[in-house]
Order: sequence, then structure tokens, then C-alpha cells
Amino acid sequence: MAELLVSIDDATLVPRIRRVIKSLHGVSRVTVPRSKQVRHGEAYRHQLERLNELAALPGNWDDDGAPPIENKVVCNVKEILDICPEPLLSTWVLFPDINGTLLIKFKGK
Repeated sequence: MAELLVSIDDATLVPRIRRVIKSLHGVSRVTVPRSKQVRHGEAYRHQLERLNELAALPGNWDDDGAPPIENKVVCNVKEILDICPEPLLSTWVLFPDINGTLLIKFKGK
């Protein structure tokens, strides 16, 4: 089953959009998750600091022609950091990749 995640800034539109989506052929379910307030602690600050460090890498950071980390990648990882629970963030190690992206490795794996 394929899933689609949609972000809507105006919560008042959700009921109307939900009806439209449910009317589409092949849609079996529409779920609107409740927003959770994520508390940011030391692991979040550490990962954000690491993300900013990697975002500042210049082109050719690996001395082999690697491009700098793409802004869109940095924004996407920041969004992930903002919603992840603190215990999960403490298991991450962020690495730059030679194609302008980032790798997330879990400690101990």
C-alpha cells in the first residue's frame, strides 16, 4: 500500500481536504495525526550543531571534488530533527556523502 504525507499550514482546511482525498478512487483511508510537542534536549542540540557543521563544508571538502551539502538536504534533515524524539536522536551519527547529501548511521549498528 502506498502512502502520501501532506503538510498543511492552515488546520481549518483539513476537513475539506480530507473529504476531497477520500473521494478519490483507490483511497482506502485518510489519517490525520495529532501533533506532538517534541522536547529538545542535549541530543537535539548536538545533532543540530553537527548538521550546521556539515552544512558549512565547502566544495571539495574531501579533496576529491565532492560538492558541498545541498541546502534542501540540510532543510530535510532539520525537519527530521525537529520531530524525532530525544532518545532516537542520541543514537544518530551524521556523515557527509560525496554526492552532496548526508548519511545517518545508528550507533552500534
